[in-house]
Amino acid sequence: MPTTFGCSFACTTPLERARVSGFIPWNGEFGVKAAICSSRLTTSFTALVVAGNTALVPQLAVVCASVGAAPDTQPPSVPGKLTVTSASASDVGLSWTASTDNNAVTGYRIYRDGLQIGSAPGTALTYKDSTVSPSKSYNYEVTAVDAAGNESGKSYPAARAATPAAPTTQTFAFDSAADVTLDQVNGTTNYGSDTKLVVDGSPVDDFLLKFNLSTTGCSAVTSATLRLTDKADGSVKGGDFYATASGWSEGTVNWSNAPARGVLLNSLGAVASVLCGVLAGHWIRSCQRTDAKAFGLFYAGGVILLLGWVWSHIFPINKSLWTSSYVLLSAGIACLVLSVIFWLVDIEGYRSWTVPFLVFGTNAITAYWLSTLCGIVLDWITLTGRGEGEQVVLKTYLYDTAYASWLSPANASLAYAVSYVVLWLGLLSFLYRRRIFIRI
Repeated sequence: MPTTFGCSFACTTPLERARVSGFIPWNGEFGVKAAICSSRLTTSFTALVVAGNTALVPQLAVVCASVGAAPDTQPPSVPGKLTVTSASASDVGLSWTASTDNNAVTGYRIYRDGLQIGSAPGTALTYKDSTVSPSKSYNYEVTAVDAAGNESGKSYPAARAATPAAPTTQTFAFDSAADVTLDQVNGTTNYGSDTKLVVDGSPVDDFLLKFNLSTTGCSAVTSATLRLTDKADGSVKGGDFYATASGWSEGTVNWSNAPARGVLLNSLGAVASVLCGVLAGHWIRSCQRTDAKAFGLFYAGGVILLLGWVWSHIFPINKSLWTSSYVLLSAGIACLVLSVIFWLVDIEGYRSWTVPFLVFGTNAITAYWLSTLCGIVLDWITLTGRGEGEQVVLKTYLYDTAYASWLSPANASLAYAVSYVVLWLGLLSFLYRRRIFIRI
């Protein structure tokens, strides 16, 4: 900005163009200041500046012209070392080294056989092409782009990728190489010559299975299904399956020398059921309105129950194996029942009938562990049965004597279960009345 400048005044009288000969700056005080001008005429004038009146303040309008920045026409450098990092029947992975630019690289463009198929941000140096087909060959190139749209040349040489053929599905079927029942009561007896396998909870019977697998040409096992043919008695009950060691012989193994149980193979469903309960608990403890909690549980239960029913046509419902369809079915029913109870107790205030549930709920861990321990003891104590030399566990003896002797199998099982629950209700009521709550 110059420090001296020329100035002209337009006057209503026929004055010639004048020039500034003096200037008294405005100092913000009230009063009159004067800018003195002179001209070649004898006529002169004084420009008055009235303090506080901005309409009379002389103004100087300065117009500045700035020179625009030169456009960016320089493209980024060519990306280097384009490499195929992976190639399968369904996708191809690529990587390259970064380009440089006089400003900044904003992105990369990926070409396959001359046509652009995708792009990547300027910070990315990898790309996965998921539009390939099996048994094909492709040539890949990549370019860099800056904010002005300048595109670099294509990487050289082009990276060539050949996708393998689509994997084929093979199914192998293997009969068991060895199978044997293990009986807890007759712990030293080998049942390798039996033509059937038995699993039971009272008396406790397990069985072992062994398979010799030979999957020639199989690169990865995607699934395995164990088929068991149940005795045609209408039973849908089963048991848990565990991984175990294979160093046993069908002709010598028994309950006493059998390998220990390993990892429970069907525990994922049980874990899912626990998580469903945890989520329901979080929902009940949330800050939602009480009626919203009840309706939310009810709607969720209906949807989950419907999903379980649909899924059961593909994956059958089986409680003993705790299948995924059973998880959905049981979780749906539990949510529906819980929503109704929540509505009756917390919204309508009907609480008198809940005392038995409070007795169990306030000592739930105690009830679980003591009842489980009692069941183990009942299966551990053996008695002499009715047959000559027959040994039966105490649980079976009580069941046969007190229930199965005069009730049908279904009613006997129900009566035994109800009696067991009532027994523990009485014991836990003693603790509840004395306000004894055992927690971990």
